[in-house]
Amino acid sequence: MKKMFTKRLLSYMAIAFLITIGFIFVLQTFMAQNTNTKSAVEKLAQIREKLQSNEAEIEKLVNSLSENNLAKTRAFADILAADKTVLNDSSRIKELCNELMVNELHVIDEDGFITHSSIDSYIGFDMKSGAQSAAFMDIVQDPSIELVQEPQENVIEGTVIQYIGVARKDAAGLVQVGIRPEILEETLSNTKIDVVLRDFDYGENGYIYAVEIETGKIMAHPDRTLIGQNAPEYGLPFAEGKGKAKINGETGYYLTERYNNEMIGVFLPYAEYYRNRGNQTLAVSISMFLIFSILLTVINRTVDNKIVKGVNNLAASVKSIAGGNFDVVVHEDSNPEFIRLSEDINKMVNSIRSSINDNKQLLAKQKKDMENTDIIFENIKAACGELSTVSQKTLASADEIFHGTEQQKQSVDGLNQVMDTLVAELNNSADASVSVTRTTGNAVDAIMDTQKQMYTLEEAIQNISEMSRKIEKIIVEITSIANRTNLLALNASIEAARAGDKGSGFAIVASEIGNLATRSSQAAKETSDLITNSIHAVNEGLTLTKNTMEIFGNVVETIGHANTEVEQIVDMIRKNAEAASLTATEMDKIRNVTNTNTEISEESKQISANMADITKRLLNIVELQ
Repeated sequence: MKKMFTKRLLSYMAIAFLITIGFIFVLQTFMAQNTNTKSAVEKLAQIREKLQSNEAEIEKLVNSLSENNLAKTRAFADILAADKTVLNDSSRIKELCNELMVNELHVIDEDGFITHSSIDSYIGFDMKSGAQSAAFMDIVQDPSIELVQEPQENVIEGTVIQYIGVARKDAAGLVQVGIRPEILEETLSNTKIDVVLRDFDYGENGYIYAVEIETGKIMAHPDRTLIGQNAPEYGLPFAEGKGKAKINGETGYYLTERYNNEMIGVFLPYAEYYRNRGNQTLAVSISMFLIFSILLTVINRTVDNKIVKGVNNLAASVKSIAGGNFDVVVHEDSNPEFIRLSEDINKMVNSIRSSINDNKQLLAKQKKDMENTDIIFENIKAACGELSTVSQKTLASADEIFHGTEQQKQSVDGLNQVMDTLVAELNNSADASVSVTRTTGNAVDAIMDTQKQMYTLEEAIQNISEMSRKIEKIIVEITSIANRTNLLALNASIEAARAGDKGSGFAIVASEIGNLATRSSQAAKETSDLITNSIHAVNEGLTLTKNTMEIFGNVVETIGHANTEVEQIVDMIRKNAEAASLTATEMDKIRNVTNTNTEISEESKQISANMADITKRLLNIVELQ
C-alpha cells in the first residue's frame, strides 16, 4: 500500500511540476517580448528627441552666426567708405581680416571681378563663373540686397565656408566676407547620425544602427567598417516595423522607425533578448523542485510513522492471538484509530477467555449428568452426533463471514487513516505556502521602496541635465554678445580713426574692449565644451538609472507573478483538503458499520466454535462410555 501511494503521489507531483514550469516558461517569454519591445520603443523615442534637439540647436546657431557675419560684412563696407586707402594696402586688408575675425575679405567691381582680396590668388576671379559666386551679382543690380548664404563648399578650395555680401558704399560693386564656421562645423560633426547614435547604448550586446532609405546605405553602425555598405548584404532591415532577423550572422530581434530620410533601428541578440526568461524559469524550477521534494519526503515519513509502523505492530499482536496466546495485550497509540482498534482487539480476547471458561463449566456439568443414566447417555450420544455435524457446518459459515468482515474492516480502517493523514498534510502545505507568500510580499515592498528612491534620483539627474542645457544656451548668448561687442569696438575704432588725433584715446579704449570681447568669446567656447561633456556624463547617468529602474520593475513583476502562482496553489490545496476531509467523514461512517458487522460476525464465529468444540468433546466422552 505504501509503494502504491508513494508512486501515485510522485506521478501527480511530477505532472504538476511540468505544467507549472511550462506555464512559467510561456509567461516569461511573453514578459520578455513585452519588456524588450517597450525598451526598444523608449530608446527610439530618446534618439528621436535627441536628433530633434540637435536640429533646433543647429538652426538657432546658424541664425545667430548669420546675423553676426552680416554685421561684420556691413562693418567692412563702412571701413572702405571711411578710408579708401585700405584698397591700396593689401597688408591692411589682411589686418582687417584678423580684426573682424573672418577668413576672407573680397572687393568685387560692377563687372563681377574680384579686384582686391585678403587672398592674393583670388584677385581677378570672375564671380559669374560659379553658381555659388554668381548669386552675389544680384547685389550689383540692386544695392539694397544683402545676401547671406548657407555654409557650403567653396568652388575653388573645396572647403566648407559661409559667404556674405553687401553693396559697396564708396563705389559700384559689392564687398564679400568669407567665414569658415568652425563652431558650426564642430556642431555639425558632433550631430551626425553616426556620432549621435554612438552615444546611445542598447543592452549589453545590442546596438543601434541607421540606414539611408533611398540608397539602402548604412549610415551608422557599431562596426565602422560597415558604414557606407549596402544594408541588405548584411541582413540589416530598413523597412519600418519589428521582427526577427539574422544580421551579419547573428540572430536577434529588431525594431525600426523612420526619421526624415533615415531608418533608425535597434537590434538585440536572441540570447540577451530571452536571458531573463531562462534565469527566471530556472529559479522557479529549482524552487518548485525543492518544495515538491520536501512535501514528498514529509508525506512518506508521516505514512511510515503514523500508518505502516502501527499496522505492523497490530499484525504481530493479532498473529500471536491467532496462535492461541490469549494473554497478549495490544497497545498501539501512534494515532487515535489504532488506539480504538487496540481496545477492540483486547475486548475480543477477553470475550474469548470468558467463553472458554463458560464452556469448561458447561462440559463438567454435562459429564456429571451423563453418568446418572444409560438411557440419557444413548440419547445424548445420538443428539451429539447430529449436533456435531450441524456445529461444523455452522462454524465453517461463521468463519467465512468473520474473515470477510475482518478484511473489510482492515481495508476501511487503512483507507480512513490515509485520508486523515492526507488532510493534515494538505493543511500544513497550505500554511507553508501562505508563509512563503508573506515573505515574498515583504521583499516586493522593500524593492518598491528602492524603486521610489531611484525615481527621485532620476528626477534629480533630469533637473541637472535641464540646467546644463540652459547654461549651454546662455553661453551661446554670451558668445553672440562678445562678437557684437567686438564689432562695436571695431566700429568705435573706425569712428576714432575718422576723428583723427582727438579720437586716439577712444581708439585705445575700443581696442581693449575688442580684446576683452575676444577673450570672453574664447572663455565662453571653453565653458561650452565643459558643459557639453557634463551633459554627456549626465545623460549616461540618466540611462544607467533608467536601466536600473527597469531591472527593479522586472524583479517586482516576477515576484508578483510567483506570489500569484503560490496563492493559486494554496487555493488548490485548500480545496483538496476540504474534499479529503469530507471523504474522511464518509469513511468514518463506513468504518462504524464495518466494525459493527465485524463484532457480530466475530461473536457468531465464537459461539459456533464453542458449540462445535463442546459437541466434539461431548461426543468423545459418550463414545468412550
